Amino acid sequence: MAVAQTTNAPTGLTEAQIVGIYKGEITNWSAVGGADGAIKPLIPRAGSGTRSFFEGELKRMNGGTGVVPAPSVVPVREHDDSAIKADPNAVAPFSVGRAGLLGTLRIETGFSAARALYNVVRQPDVSSTWARGIFGPTGFICSPAASSLILDAGFEQLLSQGNGGKCGVSTTTATPVSDLLTAKVNTTTTVAGTSATVGALALTATVAGGGQLKPQGTVAFAVDGAAKGNAIVTGGKATLNLTGLAAGEHTVVATFTPTGAAFNGSASAATKVNVTASAPVMAKATTKLVEKFKASYPKAASYKGKVLVKETSTFAPTGKIVVKRGKKTVGKGTIKSGKVVLTLKKLKKGKNKLTTTYAGDSKFTGSKLKFKIVIK
Repeated sequence: MAVAQTTNAPTGLTEAQIVGIYKGEITNWSAVGGADGAIKPLIPRAGSGTRSFFEGELKRMNGGTGVVPAPSVVPVREHDDSAIKADPNAVAPFSVGRAGLLGTLRIETGFSAARALYNVVRQPDVSSTWARGIFGPTGFICSPAASSLILDAGFEQLLSQGNGGKCGVSTTTATPVSDLLTAKVNTTTTVAGTSATVGALALTATVAGGGQLKPQGTVAFAVDGAAKGNAIVTGGKATLNLTGLAAGEHTVVATFTPTGAAFNGSASAATKVNVTASAPVMAKATTKLVEKFKASYPKAASYKGKVLVKETSTFAPTGKIVVKRGKKTVGKGTIKSGKVVLTLKKLKKGKNKLTTTYAGDSKFTGSKLKFKIVIK
């Protein structure tokens, strides 16, 4: 079963779920573990060999009783991605090989079925030298030289008779599935990881093998021996985004499990990846305020002095200094080169108890200073 690369469908469908969808009993992807979305089931048009084959599979999955497609089932051209690739709710039976060549679809796990491909030859020519030289058990189509050509066309090469298979054997009846043994293609899987933010890891597995035909299936990711999740292979790649990992080095292994019979599975080497650590929290430098006012002043409208911000750092403190008498602000100014020139106002006659406050900044802690000025 094929869906779009961006889809509301879950990663796999059971045979019972497929039957329910085509009967019209299951109508929303959320009912089978997917996201909310009205399912749009597609089926090959009447007269198609794939349609007949799929209807036979539905009958088998339904316990031997034929399935009448619901009115919601839409007939489409077989193995054509145009009705599926841009629709997040569409699903259709589809050739795994064809999907691998197109690279536009995602193959669901949970159900697959093999079909024989027949080369039709006139009965008088079955035993001819030319027919057997092309189609026979020792002919070109069953030879190693044809393997990559067959795979590049989206098909799988049957095993030769010498290897226990039925490739090139003439028949006038349908070949049982048990005889559809194929020559498997080896795959290689590699994995890489990037960490852009703290505790996050984006994993990408690349599955190669088969020439133009991209392997279809799933990749299971493990980090430090613990399973972290699966991802569908699309266009030869599978990705998984993780969060909440401890900072530092981790070991990742990606294991590919193929869909269909064309490919062997494979696993990556144990690969080291690094997860970004949190930025170190720099301890703020401490500050100390020193006031440079006279102890007493004659009565006036304002009183001028300085407040110094003492610190031990290569940086310069920034921000403001505020002087208050009780809750009333009597002066304030911005720090420049470690000091503030202040003009205090609204001081009363007699003793004025003042509090000077520096709130601090990103590199320096705040501090306070209490002092007295007497106005005569």
